[in-house]
Order: sequence, then structure tokens, then C-alpha cells
Amino acid sequence: MTGGSPPAGASRVTRLAPLDVALARWLEGVAPAPPRPAAPLDAIGATLAETVRAAEASPPSATALRDGWALFAADTVGATGYAPAFLPAAPVWVETGDPLPPGADAVLPDAALDRQGPLWACLAAAAPGENMRRAGGDVPAGTALAQAGQTVTPALAAALAAAGVAQVSIRLPQASLAAGLDPTAAAVLRALLGPFGEITSGPGPILVEARGASAPAGPDETPISAALALSPGEGVGLAARGGAAVLRLPRGFGPAVAACLALLRPALDKAAGRAAAAPDLSLPLARKISSRIGWSELALLDVVDGWFAPLATGDVTIAAWARAKAWALIPPESEGAPAGAVLAAFSLPGGPHTPHPGEADDRRAPDGDLA
Repeated sequence: MTGGSPPAGASRVTRLAPLDVALARWLEGVAPAPPRPAAPLDAIGATLAETVRAAEASPPSATALRDGWALFAADTVGATGYAPAFLPAAPVWVETGDPLPPGADAVLPDAALDRQGPLWACLAAAAPGENMRRAGGDVPAGTALAQAGQTVTPALAAALAAAGVAQVSIRLPQASLAAGLDPTAAAVLRALLGPFGEITSGPGPILVEARGASAPAGPDETPISAALALSPGEGVGLAARGGAAVLRLPRGFGPAVAACLALLRPALDKAAGRAAAAPDLSLPLARKISSRIGWSELALLDVVDGWFAPLATGDVTIAAWARAKAWALIPPESEGAPAGAVLAAFSLPGGPHTPHPGEADDRRAPDGDLA
């Protein structure tokens, strides 16, 4: 800890900027990340820059969905074990995924046919299309498989690869950490932002610098907010410089977490061209949350027996963060929420899934929490 006066030229903060106003102005300087090519399996977690369409039909020809005998369904009409239908031509044995021979439109299991010398007796009728996939049955040529702005999930990557898509165009946003950043803050940024973009060193379009809001602005810098009505995070400053969106981050674990969730994550979403994240978990509160009017306050939440158990509001400790399964930003016009109120929150990676609609209605708060 150091004493003395603020640095020369430091801001004399007299008014805190509302988070939503400052964030909107700051995001105006965040440009879309340039598109880049990637194989579908290498694009997992990235955002598509363009709509992806199937270049070819899949499968390209009719294929078998099981091992069996490929034949023409019309030749089996009325066939039963008591009155077999004798096929005019020998069926062809195929295995799953094999192309069907010309004229075949069904596949029957081995037990459905009986070879009697040169003749083939069919013991069951086949419906046209039975146990086979027609050409283009998985996806017709030209079908839109994914839209621009969509995140490439493992499931989507598998679908694109299976459809024969060799390359997609993605946007991978980048946040750059300037030299001298507090090691604790740098670790938080890399851990929380890594799933949503590239974290690099040196200059970049979204730049995180190791200085607080009270540090003087540079000659080529346009201050946007010297201090935010964000708790924790009052000392976070926002600026624009040479085409870069600059976030000035003070030391400490709490400000780094708040900056990631409330500021840097929205910036990466915009640079990626994806929709801003929305709350994905709604549960009742086991205890009330109190918040200060005029402040956007970060609330950390555990989940206990289907209830949100508040861990901290307006402050972030390492111990509370280690237990948190979700978080919410209490808006400045709110004084909090009473016990039993349903709160919309953001689940943290590895946190619980959203309950089914109405599931929370029949739950009882943990004993002692609704005193």
C-alpha cells in the first residue's frame, strides 16, 4: 500500500457513470473481428461470420441404414411367412452405409429372405424407403446448416463435418492484455474470457491496461468513463485510443471478475458478431438480496436444492467465487429482491442446468433460509 497524493493529472472523480450508458458508449468503438477460415472441428467455440450451406446433397446416393438385402419393395407386396413372394431378381447384400444398387428402394434383414435353390423367397413385405436413406435424405444440397452469428458447438461441428463442409468462416474476437497487468487480474481474464475469444499480449482491438480510473489519460486517448457505478469495479476506466477499446483495470480479484462479466464479455460478443448473452437460469432466492440504489452490483449465487443461495452482493471474494454457480447483475434502480423472489441469472461454466418450467414452484427453501 502506498500513501501520498494522487498522481499528477489524475481524474478528480465527482460523478460515477451508469454502467449501461458507459458500456453502450464503449461498445461503439468495438469493431467486428475480421473473418478467418477454419475447419469445422477447429472452429468449436467460435462464431460463424457467414451462413453455412451444404455444397452437396448428403448422402450423394441412396444408402443402407442397416445390414441386409437390398431389393425393390414392389416385388415384396403381400409377402408373409405363410405366403412368400418369390423375387424376380436376386437381392444384393449390403452393409450399413453402403450405396444401394440401381432400382433398390428398401433393405430387409437376412431373416426376411429364404434362398431356395436359384429362387429367393421373401417372407415379409417391405415398404418403399424401408431401412434406407434416399439421396439428399440427410441434407439436400444448398440447405442452410447454420446461420451467421451462431456459435459453433461440438454438435454443430460434427454435423458440418459429416455434411462434407471442409471450411467455415468464423470471427474469433481478441482481447489483449498489456504488459504489467496484475498477475491475479491476468489469471482471471484468461480463465473467464478464454472460452469466448483469443487472449493475447500487446496491442489489440480490445485492450486491457494495468491502470485504474484515477490514472491520467494519454494524449491520444478519449476518456469514456473515469469511474463506473459498478460494484465491484468502481475503479475501472473506459476509453478509446487509436481504434482500440481500452479498459483500464485496477489491481484486485473483484474488479477483474466484474470487468470480465459486465464489460469484456459483452465486448467480445459484439466483436464476434453474436447476440449478447442473456440470463439462462431462473430460481427463487433462499435469502433476500440487498443492493444500493444507483449502483449495478454483482451478485454471486450458489445453488442449493433448487434455490439460489446468495454468497455476496457488490463484492467478490475468492472464497465466494470458488463456490459460485451463477451470477446476476442487480440493476441500479433496484434495492435487491426478497427471499422467495425468482431471480434471472447467468450460470457459470459447470454450473447447474436450467430447471424445467414450473419446477422451482414446488421447491422449499433450505431449512432456516427463509427466516
